[in-house]
Order: sequence, then C-alpha cells, then structure tokens
Amino acid sequence: MKTADNMQDLLQYFPERLRESIGAFGDGLTEIRLRREKPIVLMRNSEMNFVDNSGRITKVFDSDRLMITSAEIDSFFYAICRNSVHSFQEDICSGFVTLSGGHRVGLCGTAVVRDGKIANIKNINGFNVRVSREVIGSGEYIYNRIFCGSLKNVLIAGVPASGKTTILRDLCRLLGSRYKVSLIDERSEIAAVYSGVPQNDVGINTDVFDGYSKADGLETAVRVMSPDIIIFDEAGSQNEFGYMEHAMNCGIRICASIHASSIEDIKHRLPFWRSFDHIVMLGKLPKQEHRIYRTDEL
Repeated sequence: MKTADNMQDLLQYFPERLRESIGAFGDGLTEIRLRREKPIVLMRNSEMNFVDNSGRITKVFDSDRLMITSAEIDSFFYAICRNSVHSFQEDICSGFVTLSGGHRVGLCGTAVVRDGKIANIKNINGFNVRVSREVIGSGEYIYNRIFCGSLKNVLIAGVPASGKTTILRDLCRLLGSRYKVSLIDERSEIAAVYSGVPQNDVGINTDVFDGYSKADGLETAVRVMSPDIIIFDEAGSQNEFGYMEHAMNCGIRICASIHASSIEDIKHRLPFWRSFDHIVMLGKLPKQEHRIYRTDEL
C-alpha cells in the first residue's frame, strides 16, 4: 500500500514552535490534540506521544512536557477559520472544521443554545485534528473480494478510528475507474475538494457532492447523475436510512460506512440491513483484519 502524505498543508495552521516536532513525527500520525494550558498529544492509532520543551517526541509524561498556551489555542482557532470565524459559524456549531487536504478539526468549548439548538460555541478549549492521508491500496482486499465481478450493496462497519473513511476513499478510487460513482462528501474528508478540484484520487468517473448533507446528496444524485453506485461516510440518521433505501429501490448500489462494534449492533440500528449484500467489519488499527459477511448467511 502507498501512503500519500499532505502534512505540509496541515502544518501551516499550527504555531511555529510546534511545526518541526509535528512534521518530524513520521508515519502513522493519526491525531493531534491541543488543549489550553496542557501538553500537545500526538496519537499514532491508540498510542499517546508527547513533545518535551526541547521539541523531542517522548511517550513519557512528566513536568517537562511542552504546554499549549491560551494564545496558541486562539491563534490556531483563527487560522483554521482563515481569520473569518463568522464564515465558519455553521461548521463550528456542528463541532468541526474541515481543512484543505481533508483534515478534520474537532473542537470543544461552551455551547450557546437557542431554541434547543447549538447557536454558537464559545470559550474554545480544545481541538482534535484528525490527520487525513490517502492510503492507496487500502481498499483493494475488499474490492477484490466483493466488487471484482459486479457491483454490490456494501456496508463498511467499525468503531471510531478503525479506518472506515480511508478505505471508502480507496474504494471510491477503484470503483470510479469502472463505474459511474456519486460520492456524497458531507465533511469534505474523502475527496478533499479545494476550489472545485478533488485533492485526493477518488476515481476518474466520480462525481463529488461536496458539503451536501447525506440526505440531500443522496436525493440529488439519484435524480440528476444516474450513478451506478453511491458512496458516503458515516450513515446514522433515520432520514439518511430512508434515502439509502430509496436509492436501492431505484436499482442504484450503495457503499457506505457506519459506526458499529458488531453485527448485532448493525441489526439493531438498521432495519433494512438485509438489503445489503455484504457487511465488512473492520478490525482495530494497526492490524485491521477485515471480516466480510454475506447478509444472506447471517
């Protein structure tokens, strides 16, 4: 498998004193966690790493760890919003900002609630930067086992940080070389569209619905793009399930991911799970052993 790294785009958002340490971390960086007046944490899958005051990476936490100042938190926040917080208000209320390159920054703070909905988040106190990388070839095992003969309805399931988005991205690349694909990229994590051009390889015959909600994207794709298959990440709401079922009834195949820890979890949450031909349960990184189930055998 080949990894396409876009870390240079990401480093520009960080305070200057952190860039060299983050950039030198090497392969496998999955998350960067920043919290006010606390140490920076670099995650390699579930492994925590810290930066000491001399800029070196260490797994040991002690009083010599490099602390993130409030000024640096504020600077990072304005940088990811490109100095226009108002323009990103909807994203902020949703709890994340997507950066060029497909990196996603989750944020937490104090919610301002109006009429039962989050209208703003103030006093931002922490960020979780999920590092996006293309892993070319990560979807080939599933593609060769399931899609080599014909298109199928496939559900990719796993716990958070099990690689669902990475595998969907590579499946999009592979399927987009043979079929008409509509990609519903609600959080701009899969294609990483920038100025109308996908920064990641999602296939030569893939139409990208960037920033669409999954429900709106599914409805629009069925109506206007005549896709052979629709791909999207993190199915969850009953409204989305309804549009998925409608697309299947129109003869369009679906390849989607879902947060789930077991087959029983999927059966409980997804009433029409038998409409899928296969369910792929992803193992935890770094081994990530996949288990492929045929639904007619469950």
